Amino acid sequence: MCARLSFLIVLVVAWCSTRAALGDEKTVNLLQLPAAAVERTSLPGGTAGDLKALTDGDPSLPLVLDVADGEPLSIVYGFGGGMVTLERLVVAVPAGRDAAPPERIELLVSLVSPHAGFQSVRSEALRPATKPGEFDFKPIGAKWVMLRFTPAAKSVRMAIGDVGVLGHVGPPVSRYKFNESPARAFDVLQRLEKNSALKLEISRDEADLFDDAQDGKLERWSFAEAALMASGVPEADRRKKYLAGLDEIEAGARQAVAAARTPFDRGQALLKHLHSGPLAKGYVAKQTNVSTILDEGTFNCVSSAALYNILGRRLDLDARGIEVPDHAFSILYDGIRHADVETTTAGGFNPARDRAAQDEFTRLTGFAYIPDRHRDQRREIGEAGLVAIIYYNHGVELTAEKRYHEALLAYFRAMSLDREFDSAVKNALAVLANWGVELAREKKFEEALNVVGTGLALAPEDATLVNNHKAVWLGWANALIDAGQSDEALAVLRRAEEAIPGGGFARMQSWVFIRPGEEHVKAGEWNKALAVVEPGLDKLEEGPREELAEWGRNLYHRWAQSEQKKARFREALDVLEKGVQAAPADDQFPRHVAYVVQEWARSAHEKDGVAAGEQVVAEVLQRFPQMPAVRQTAKSHCQRVVQELIGKQRYDEALAAAEREGKLLDDGELTRDLSRAVYDGWTRGLTAAKKWQEAIDVYTSSLTRFPGDKHLENNLLATWDDWAASYSRAKDWPNAVDVYEKALGQLTDTRRAENNIKFFVQEWGKDVYAKEGVEAATAVLVKQVERFSTIDGVRDVAGAHVRRVVQDLAGNAKYDEALAAAEAGKNLLKDDAELAQVAGGVYDTWAGAHRAKQEWQAAVDVYAKGLEKFPGERRLEQNAVATWYQWAKTYMDAKDWPAAIAVYEKALLQFPSNGVLKNNIEFCRQQLVKEKS
Repeated sequence: MCARLSFLIVLVVAWCSTRAALGDEKTVNLLQLPAAAVERTSLPGGTAGDLKALTDGDPSLPLVLDVADGEPLSIVYGFGGGMVTLERLVVAVPAGRDAAPPERIELLVSLVSPHAGFQSVRSEALRPATKPGEFDFKPIGAKWVMLRFTPAAKSVRMAIGDVGVLGHVGPPVSRYKFNESPARAFDVLQRLEKNSALKLEISRDEADLFDDAQDGKLERWSFAEAALMASGVPEADRRKKYLAGLDEIEAGARQAVAAARTPFDRGQALLKHLHSGPLAKGYVAKQTNVSTILDEGTFNCVSSAALYNILGRRLDLDARGIEVPDHAFSILYDGIRHADVETTTAGGFNPARDRAAQDEFTRLTGFAYIPDRHRDQRREIGEAGLVAIIYYNHGVELTAEKRYHEALLAYFRAMSLDREFDSAVKNALAVLANWGVELAREKKFEEALNVVGTGLALAPEDATLVNNHKAVWLGWANALIDAGQSDEALAVLRRAEEAIPGGGFARMQSWVFIRPGEEHVKAGEWNKALAVVEPGLDKLEEGPREELAEWGRNLYHRWAQSEQKKARFREALDVLEKGVQAAPADDQFPRHVAYVVQEWARSAHEKDGVAAGEQVVAEVLQRFPQMPAVRQTAKSHCQRVVQELIGKQRYDEALAAAEREGKLLDDGELTRDLSRAVYDGWTRGLTAAKKWQEAIDVYTSSLTRFPGDKHLENNLLATWDDWAASYSRAKDWPNAVDVYEKALGQLTDTRRAENNIKFFVQEWGKDVYAKEGVEAATAVLVKQVERFSTIDGVRDVAGAHVRRVVQDLAGNAKYDEALAAAEAGKNLLKDDAELAQVAGGVYDTWAGAHRAKQEWQAAVDVYAKGLEKFPGERRLEQNAVATWYQWAKTYMDAKDWPAAIAVYEKALLQFPSNGVLKNNIEFCRQQLVKEKS
């Protein structure tokens, strides 16, 4: 280390973009990235602004859209040409009554373009739920993301709460270690010999060393010899020379530490001795070999730590290694005590206690000392681990020189000695990824595939390699397409599909023709773009053929949109008309035509006025007479024009527009509907200002134009009602009745007005009675009966009032007042018979009150009084006789026959000819005779 590079840069897919090979990227909602933008949608003229509610993160404000015939909504997001990695789909589905949630959502991705090369990632049925649905999948790289929402069956509106696609910026990262042992990996790496033209083998000594280190310890091999092997001295004879040199250094070191009493004192003395001799030539960042120290006297952190530990072990010091990010140093133990040793500087013993030593180390190496308290950044390693770092640093240098095959062998040598050496794993994966990408950039695609394939043989689930494998195939196909070699490109994509089943390459074959077509689109050469479709359809199989055909159909829409953006609406319709001719069964064309018509008419109207908009409508109706969607759009435009004039209170102009536009569409019912809207809007303003008569006059005028129109008639009546109600709510009965009296003179059908007059007369009487009493109420009612003598039922209402008042007074035992009320209201009753009936009810109630208390004389006296006032009144006579009988019966039940006879004798004085009384008195006399005998 010290010369050890930070984790390598991995180049993927877009050859020019770079990112770190490994990292803990923060997961974000990719659709909310600043670079994320809607690049394509199935909504005619749809823009990102139309769809913001879909990704605003607020499910309570859903995106609500009209849908037709179950047509899915497709939205394609791009990321400014960059790559993202998808990991999870999150969907919030609202429950509502006005709009149904989608039945299904599908997530697709493409590395190719916003128009082709999509493969499905997830397809899920959706149900309304309180919590968003979350759908995970393996990380996958993409440059374009498509969301497809399928509306529920028979729904006309669709609501989507919110959608998130979670992941991170950049291509997929390496997350997996190799699934082969290092020894087996060397065999796999032989596949790369044809790429590097080098015959690189593991020597017997290296193989034996790696075998010896399987348990992480060196037993057959000395630490010194292993370090020399890693330092580039594979021959045993050469190693003997260096071992002899180490023996000499050891002898000098023994003398240098002889006076030291403790292990720490000896360790410190050893460090100072090495820097005064073997390490005297100084620090060189990339000098990682122990052998070079012996040859030249230069060192870096790894080589100096290795030399220190070799000699420390020989001097019976427990010296080990520490790996930290981008650096290595020694650690010396004395029992359970330990001290760090920064071997790059003579004062580096136990730097935790010496700030000056730390500063010297940083000045020399550029690294910061990482003390023991940062255990999460430190990994202790033994002899084999320190040797592994020497191999690793060779790999880093070889990688920088683009000697990739040799670098890989160096990394796997490092892993053979230290299975926990995570950096070696990561950089080996990075080399495989970079090498393959670099070869692809040089258009050496077969070689690139061999490199990436070798990597996948070692780490089949590594996300970067999986992604780059696809990217190499795609890059090869694109290169052939750009060279105009369509047949060769198709052959490559077919091979790719065999190599990566389900990788989407079968459908991607359409890209062979779409890619050059897209270049024509960029140049604005729409006809040339369309011309690539037919030849491609003849060469493609069913799936990609349909994708190419769909792209071709969509070209007409894109072309039309480009014309529409320039306000060239007529030209946009020319394009869409061609699309209709090319694909008459595609129902998206009529919808798009209708949308262009809508925008054209709106633009003309806003720019040049009503007549200009109507001229557009006339033109498109003549041009597309058999297209219902156009007719409906024209109709909607006319409705908007009229509503705009209503909003400006230009009612006469609005009526004229309704007449013109009905004729324009040859639709009399439209004229009627629009005119109704004008009249209704007109009268709303008048009634709000309490200009009731003017509002009445408007509706009256409307019925002159549309006689018998139920809507207008009902609204005319409703206006009279509202006018009257404006008074009745305040109990201003005179004015309320006056309104309906006016209505009688202006309405043809007066039934509703007459009924309301009767109702208000009734309520007027009740209100006056409650506030002023019987006489005032009676006076009001007498006057209204005379006023509305021709309206059947007004007298009945007045009479009912009299009866109600009389009953109310009698029920409260106010009998004299009740009789007076009946007398006062006799002119409101039909005749004397009804008066007798009403007053008789009072006497009956009065007598009944005495009868209930067995005040018999008082009761019959009341009846007598009533019959005196109303002689011969049948009900009073019957009830009077019944009361005499009940009185007598109280004595009959007690067999007091004389008393009973006395009651009947009084009764017969009042009703001498009543047969019931005669029979009863005779019965009592008989019983008296029997009793005496």
